[in-house]
Amino acid sequence: MKIIFLNAWLGTLKEPLEAFFREHASSTDIWCLEEASHTVREICTRTLPHHTEAFLRKDILKPSNNAVHVIEQATYAAASCPVRAHNAVLADAGTGTGVGLYTHHTLGTKDIHILNVHGFPWPGKLDTEQRMEQSRAFLEYMEQKDGVKIIGGDFNMLPDTKSLELLRAAGYRDVIREFGIATTRNRYAWEQHPGNELYHSDYIFIKGDVQVKEFTVPTIEISDHLPLILEVE
Repeated sequence: MKIIFLNAWLGTLKEPLEAFFREHASSTDIWCLEEASHTVREICTRTLPHHTEAFLRKDILKPSNNAVHVIEQATYAAASCPVRAHNAVLADAGTGTGVGLYTHHTLGTKDIHILNVHGFPWPGKLDTEQRMEQSRAFLEYMEQKDGVKIIGGDFNMLPDTKSLELLRAAGYRDVIREFGIATTRNRYAWEQHPGNELYHSDYIFIKGDVQVKEFTVPTIEISDHLPLILEVE
């Protein structure tokens, strides 16, 4: 099973993004997308016509000015591993928490439970009590599931935060740390914050009876985030 997690940056880099989808469409079983705007979903309609979509939207308030900020998540699954169930986690929670799009799949005789995460973007990427609560809520929800559990996406947190340590302490493998991934961002992110460049925001955590066949984070420019490409068996 090949899974790609990607913050698609609202489809800002539309042409290279669509080329990436076309390149990986036939070989990828599940796409977990953050910032899945209308533009991004149009690309998916063209490039993933045989995948099933699960989608959610959450409106949150930006603390600095109370402007409405929209979080849109989409997960696409091929016919080989269709979406058997889906749900939103923290969709009704207030400012300070993001959201998770849960989907249930099968791989042979194994149940695969995926939580496609977009963490709250502000302030910065450090711990807050709301981010701690967010991690606890994700863990509590996934604890109810039997089988392989994968929690991934754009957490909007630095790797050494206590919020992420909660997942490791719960027995989840931190694939980014395990494979020594130096960054999940690129120049489009760094140029937005000169002198304060951040190198990690996206993660995959895995728990259960599954083998990681391959994990890569290619340095390409299809978004201001890099794609996380995971193959498990």
